[in-house]
Amino acid sequence: MLIMGAGRKFPSKRGRVLEVERVPRVFGEPIRTCVGCRRREPQSALIRVVYQNLDRGSVAVVDYNRALPGRGAWLHPNHRCVMRAIKKRALNHAFRIRQPLETEDLMARYAADMSEKTR
Repeated sequence: MLIMGAGRKFPSKRGRVLEVERVPRVFGEPIRTCVGCRRREPQSALIRVVYQNLDRGSVAVVDYNRALPGRGAWLHPNHRCVMRAIKKRALNHAFRIRQPLETEDLMARYAADMSEKTR
């Protein structure tokens, strides 16, 4: 259901009141949803993760240039959102796969990226 007028409350068909989240918007930039916390942010504030089926199994890979082929999921660049997405299997749902997803590489790259950014 599309609701216009962000930041206001609207009655729904079932009598509940829906409150629409106000998202800071950069002109012309797409809005994406973090699969960990479900918050909506401009694309530049999130990191894209792509599913790749390699010899060792299904792997989640960080797409730094946002150009890798395949289904992607978006995450905030923080440990909490990554752990929440792994715990509730949100990456599997976003990638539309049922087999186990290997996330050790994803965790290692996130940790390395965060340590480089804090320097």
